[in-house]
Amino acid sequence: MRYLLSILYLLILLQAPAQTSGHFGQRLIIGNSVTYIWEPNAAIPNRYHEITWNKNIAVNINKRIYLGLSYQNIFTRGSSYSEVDLHENYFLTGLFTQFDFMPQKKNRLFLEASWNYGNYCTCGQRDPYRQEGLQYLGLGGGYDLPLNKFLSLDLSFVVYKILDDVVQKYAYTQYIIGLNFDLAKP
Repeated sequence: MRYLLSILYLLILLQAPAQTSGHFGQRLIIGNSVTYIWEPNAAIPNRYHEITWNKNIAVNINKRIYLGLSYQNIFTRGSSYSEVDLHENYFLTGLFTQFDFMPQKKNRLFLEASWNYGNYCTCGQRDPYRQEGLQYLGLGGGYDLPLNKFLSLDLSFVVYKILDDVVQKYAYTQYIIGLNFDLAKP
């Protein structure tokens, strides 16, 4: 994973000087998506459900590189191991950068890297739980398919790895099917 992150940042560093400052801020993308994950075991009366509401905003730094902020509310209900009907709310927030492989087009094919802060601990062999002050490294990619002049369909996948020393931690994965509102200068 270090190698992938190193390659992504190397691409960013090599690309940045080659671009003129005239491209900064030509696109502002506001994104919104909802991800639903559930426990398939129907034998559990209050089986686990998870909804992640992801809100983000990004601006292009040059033709290929975008910099943005994201905030995710994570709502869980039920349990994958107990009959208790638990309701919990968590968050993840952070900075991300995206490298666009198709800068000449309205659609985007991109790699993403992010640093995040939150309280959603995917740890142990039971359901995720709250642990304040966690840091995450996010790596993923996606494709934005234009629907019209201002809207695009965002299809992405991101894996968030907890950076803190937590026992039995595992990655939080998120598929994204959402809408982006694209404010592009003519």
